[in-house]
Amino acid sequence: MLNKKNALITGAAGLLGFQHALALNELGFNIILIDIDKKNLLLIHNKLKKRIKKNTAIHSYLCDISSESQVKKVSLELKKKKLLIDVLINNADVNPQMDKYKGSFTGRVEDYSIENLTKELKVGIIGTFICSKVFGEHMKIKKKGSIINISSSSAIEANEGRSAYSASKSALTILSKSIAREMGSSNIRINTIAPGLTDTDMMRNNTPEKIFNTTIERLSIKRVGKKEEIANAALFLASDLSSYITGQTLSVDGGM
Repeated sequence: MLNKKNALITGAAGLLGFQHALALNELGFNIILIDIDKKNLLLIHNKLKKRIKKNTAIHSYLCDISSESQVKKVSLELKKKKLLIDVLINNADVNPQMDKYKGSFTGRVEDYSIENLTKELKVGIIGTFICSKVFGEHMKIKKKGSIINISSSSAIEANEGRSAYSASKSALTILSKSIAREMGSSNIRINTIAPGLTDTDMMRNNTPEKIFNTTIERLSIKRVGKKEEIANAALFLASDLSSYITGQTLSVDGGM
């Protein structure tokens, strides 16, 4: 018999999606993965399938979260399967790119297209808004839920070449606080995690050694964060250990 706790992760094929899914499954959640990247979504699905706990299940859906109709279609499919969402992790975003030769991010205002800015906001803000709205209805039915939005230390500290990314993540912080006010009476908690420098392939491949070393030197804990440490923060916010915490931003950045 399947467990009745269900966690949905957006951007599941991207950074940290696998770690979030693995951590929540260890807590006994069925896992629902959604992403727009069909190839990598299938890879993550198959990777997780080999490691999921007994009496739990994994489901994957190809979905553009900036499309309300597509998200509602996923919601309807889940309701048909009696898989109402208990925990939502809004993990999807557009990751900033680094010019390794110049040693800076490529999103400077004078160079950044409105097309890319729109994409950034559609995924980071509109997508989060839609998923919180649609799957928040699942939580209202269950009279309990937790929404965890993955932000960034860039929402707190400005960085050159990341204006669009920082604006999106900063907006995510206040969006979380506002939704927390609105959904609190339904026993739904909304919190944000702001990771700092985290050991991912993208970070390793895109961060010049000089910038990496300078950043580490500024940290209270002199090392890069582990992906599992970000997932552990999500695990805490998903669990009843944080039952009286809402509208907050948890920085997981080694003391940046």
